[in-house]
Formats: sequence, C-alpha cells, structure tokens
Amino acid sequence: MNSEWFYIRYYDPKPHLRIRLKCKQNGEVLLNNLFKIQSSLIENEMIDDFKINVYYREVERYGYEFIDRFEKLFNIDSNLCMSILKYENLVDEKTLISILIKIHDKIFSSLFNRIDISDVYNTELLKIKSNKKYYYNNIEEIIPLIILDDDLNLYTLSLSNLLKKIIIEMKEKYSKKYILNVINSVIHMHFNRLFCDNIKEREFRTHIYRFLKYRKREINGNNS
Repeated sequence: MNSEWFYIRYYDPKPHLRIRLKCKQNGEVLLNNLFKIQSSLIENEMIDDFKINVYYREVERYGYEFIDRFEKLFNIDSNLCMSILKYENLVDEKTLISILIKIHDKIFSSLFNRIDISDVYNTELLKIKSNKKYYYNNIEEIIPLIILDDDLNLYTLSLSNLLKKIIIEMKEKYSKKYILNVINSVIHMHFNRLFCDNIKEREFRTHIYRFLKYRKREINGNNS
C-alpha cells in the first residue's frame, strides 16, 4: 500500500499512541484494515479506545516550505525508533543506553559544524538534577563495542543527512533561536516515540546529552 506515516506517544493522562497516515491510493482498503486491527486490539484488551481524526499539519511550527521534509524526517525517525525498541527487552539497560548514545552521536556530531546545538542539550541538562543512579561509569567502555544492525545504520544515516539538509536551508531564512527551537521539538518528539515513561526518558536523555556535550568538546579540540 502506497502510504506515508509516522507516530507519536504521550500521556493524557493515560498512554496514547497516534499514527499519522497519508494514503495516496486505496484509502478504503486502508480504513477497512484499520478497523480490523482495532477490533482485534480491543478484543485482546490491548487498547480501550480507537478514533480516526483529521490530521492538521504543524505548519506554524515547522514552516510551510519545510513541512514536507519534516514529515519525511518523522517517518524516518518512526522507523528508527521502532528498530531501537526491538532491543528493549533483549539487552540490559546499560547496553540500550549505549546503543542510543551511538545513534545520537552519529546524528548530531555531524551537525556541530553546521550550527551550535549545545544550547539545546545544555538547557536539558540544567533541568535534570545530578543523581548517581543515572550514571554508569563504564558506558564509555561499552559504546565502542556496539555494532548497529543494518536497519539502525540505514535510518540513522538517512535521518542525519536529511536533518543536515534542512538545517542548511533553514539557516538562510530563519534565526538561530528559531532553528534551535525546531531542533529541540524534533528531539522531544523523538524521545516521545521511544518512551512513554517520563522517568525513563529523563534518565536516558541525561546520558545522551552528557555524552553529546563531551563529544562537542572533543570535536572542537580536534578542529582547533
């Protein structure tokens, strides 16, 4: 079926899953399949509600001329997050954090020469109180041992390349503050797709932002 899609997760106050679908053809077939799926999910008590609504694109936030590319970015990120979540019950937490750090390093380290995104993760780190339970002193030893599978490599590279192109074009039209707000929104939605647990999300973000901060200093040192 020829369709484009992405998803988000959030609490309101119960956990919600929203799937955005753009069907280019056979819309009736898609709807029929959705109704079959929701009937099965409700019958098996995996969900307690199901609704179909119109999707209003976030043009004001992402810009009319960039909304198509951001929705493509969300599609890639949705595939990336689903590929990451396959490992959630297969590896220990430390290894999962290391996988996430390696992926985010590949995505964001290439952006450091395009725009200074340190304000994004510096702000996030200020929100997170220092807590020893969030720190694993040998994560740096695990990261080099992590080998990403083909899907993770593909989606990570695609996401990084598209994000770089978007930022390069946005720099010609928008202020740094606006671009950083957009990047922060993209990162926020990325973590929403990964976690529906706010405590776990904060824990993982702590590790990732700390590592990115370290990587930026390392890259700047090598370029000086």
